[in-house]
Amino acid sequence: MRKNSNCKILECCAEGRAIAIFEILGGFDQQYIVEQSASQSRAAKIAQNAQKGPSVGPGGTGYGMNNHRQSTNKVSQANTPASSTLENNIISSIKVLIDLLPAPYCDNPKGFDLLPHPSIGHLISLSQLPIVLGGLLRNDSVTDWISRKETYNTMLSLLRRMADCELTIRCLIGQRCEAVTSCGIQEWMWQSGDIVWSQGSAGELEISPPLYTYFKKLTKQSESFLTGAMSMLGEEQDQADVEETIIQAASLCGDIIAARDDLERAISIFGEPSSTLSTNPETQLKKSSSRIKSRKGKAPAHAIEFNQVYAETCERLAFEYVSLSDGRSYLSYNYAQELEKTQTSTRLPQNRLHLLKELATTSTSLPAGIWVRVDEVRNDAMWATLFILETWKADSISSKVMIAGPDGTPYAGGLFEFDCFLPLDYPNRSPLMHLRTTGGGTVRFNPNLYNCGKVCLSLLGTWAGRQVNCDCIRLDSHNEF
Repeated sequence: MRKNSNCKILECCAEGRAIAIFEILGGFDQQYIVEQSASQSRAAKIAQNAQKGPSVGPGGTGYGMNNHRQSTNKVSQANTPASSTLENNIISSIKVLIDLLPAPYCDNPKGFDLLPHPSIGHLISLSQLPIVLGGLLRNDSVTDWISRKETYNTMLSLLRRMADCELTIRCLIGQRCEAVTSCGIQEWMWQSGDIVWSQGSAGELEISPPLYTYFKKLTKQSESFLTGAMSMLGEEQDQADVEETIIQAASLCGDIIAARDDLERAISIFGEPSSTLSTNPETQLKKSSSRIKSRKGKAPAHAIEFNQVYAETCERLAFEYVSLSDGRSYLSYNYAQELEKTQTSTRLPQNRLHLLKELATTSTSLPAGIWVRVDEVRNDAMWATLFILETWKADSISSKVMIAGPDGTPYAGGLFEFDCFLPLDYPNRSPLMHLRTTGGGTVRFNPNLYNCGKVCLSLLGTWAGRQVNCDCIRLDSHNEF
């Protein structure tokens, strides 16, 4: 490039583009490292100040704690790239990078598009860009997606471009080594600093999931939000700002799903599986059993193998929207009267939007051993799958939930079924919960789980953070908070 002063970088050779990519990533790393250090300092100060305040307020330690919610929001805000300088740097750097990466499927591909320099994939992997992309993909706040819509649209363009080339698609679907600290790719390349990789107790490198794993979860959240939002878009809204938010969120979710389809096609071309969780669970268990029988390892390794298959299967089956149309009633449902009363009622638009966001988050955040099924249309039907039964409508929420007792607890091996109902004024009012696993009213499993079915928790607003007589609180159809 130095020998030819008229050389334009966007029309340069493969080597010149690799150098330009290195410079872009180097500058991006330095900006990100500086801003991340400042962000961590702000978060530490906020956390320190939060500890000085009251830990328990008038609402108890659980649901409805305004002080707790405010402090949590402040810490989460400190952990996001709040700096407009960093946000603009992310957008501008990614846009330039998109122009420099190979585009073999463009209308007029050049030599460097078809035969790119082999270093570009490694340059991206060693930079801070995968960390930034991972943070954006792991974000489960629909509100934050909307406020940073330009950033997310730019990220989607980058993912599509990276999927066009075998060298760069490996950065999306390949496992990544976990870095403890990094000086940035530029300092590391000139041997002015080090990249310290995270190691396990045995000295092995710790591996992070592929970026595509996070993207699949982001897609699932988008599908969850979009399914619920479709029922609101055709209705007359009393609040224009809510409707605008729904439209923007639905548009972005649609773009995320479309990008998923593009990436799926590209991944299939390169012969890579689209997801490790797409395999049938029975097939996974058979493969796992075969590997265990062929191995000479100790029992703990076997347990880890089965635990991994169990966790992956639970994650794949944890949340799903379903269409229920068998017409069965809720005669056995503890809150059947609430369902009937709210059948023709309407939830406030801002509360419905809040619920859509929560369901989107829930779709990828359920721990292993909890399964949820959401009805996308009706609230007068009942359906069971595995150990859970849940129905949902935008105006009234009802559910049956089954939770598997965790290992190492007195509840291990047990399956606990709950009826749950979210009142129309949720989240301003606590959910209603009723335990069904009581042996016909003969077994009390826990001081907070009564044999009559009531669930006594501050999280549900059944006590105000002080000692009360729980016998006087019935969490049933007549309960008032």
